[in-house]
This record gives sequence, structure tokens and C-alpha cells, in this order.
Amino acid sequence: MSFPEYYFSTYERFEFDYQCRIAEMFAEDDEPMTDDELGELAAEEIQYDLENVLFDFCSNVCGKIVMTGHAGLWDGAHEGGSFFEDLSDFFDAVEYDELMIGTSDDGDLIVTCVHHDGRNVWTLRELTTRGEEYIEELPYWEVDTRETIEHVFASEDLSCTIDPYGLF
Repeated sequence: MSFPEYYFSTYERFEFDYQCRIAEMFAEDDEPMTDDELGELAAEEIQYDLENVLFDFCSNVCGKIVMTGHAGLWDGAHEGGSFFEDLSDFFDAVEYDELMIGTSDDGDLIVTCVHHDGRNVWTLRELTTRGEEYIEELPYWEVDTRETIEHVFASEDLSCTIDPYGLF
């Protein structure tokens, strides 16, 4: 799989536009705002709009999610994976300073979360009905194992690509 083409980036979509708009809004004040104050206000506005964009996107994906990838931490990259009840649960669980969403050559959704320790790169697929049944049939101690996650992720009858409708 090659490097994903990103269609959505919080920085590209929001950062510059908000700093310009907020600077214009407060240009008439007696005391000009510092760059830090502008950045803080912009970050609040970005978060608000990002939550709306993600809410719209998540409402188009109804099934459970399987996620695999790696987390970039202070001590290096670590492989990981998990299941989520829905896409909203995934976005609630991840932390980031910048969020980028794109697709792989295979059509899988790639989510990159840039943060102070590094970069997490997650590949997400939606569980099919058969995938949800498969997970429910497993003993609970086998569900979140690396083997189960990789099996479900790789099986076309257990998981499918997520259409990034609404992001671009």
C-alpha cells in the first residue's frame, strides 16, 4: 500500500482561514490580540467546526469499526488495533493536534493523528453483518486480540471499506 492521499486536514481546512477571520474581527479593538491569543481563539473555532464535520461524516457510517495501524509514541512506533461500536467512538478515543483523513489505494479509510509525541496512522474498515456476527460469537477474551483484529480486517466478508462521503 502506498502513502495515502489525504482529502481532509484540519490544518489545511481551518487554521489559516480562522486566524485571518479572528484577526479581522478584533482589528478594531483598542488592544490588539497577541499571536497566542489569536491561535487559542482559532483553535476553539476549529474544534467546534471539526466536531460538526465529523458528526456529519460519522452519521453516514452505521456499523461497527475495526481499526489497525500504529501509534507513534515517545519511545517509538507501536502496532495496535481495536474494535469500536461506531465511527464516533473511534474519533472520541483518538487524540490529536492535527487530524488528516484520506484513503489508501485499496479504498480503506486512513486516519492520521499528529500529536506532541508523534504520529498515529490508523486504517479503518466497517464490519459487515457477517463480521458483527463473527465478533459476537467469539469468547470475550479473544475479541481484542491482534489475531482476531487482523483476521477481520483482512477478510472481505467480515469487513468492507468506508465511503468518505461528506469529508471533501
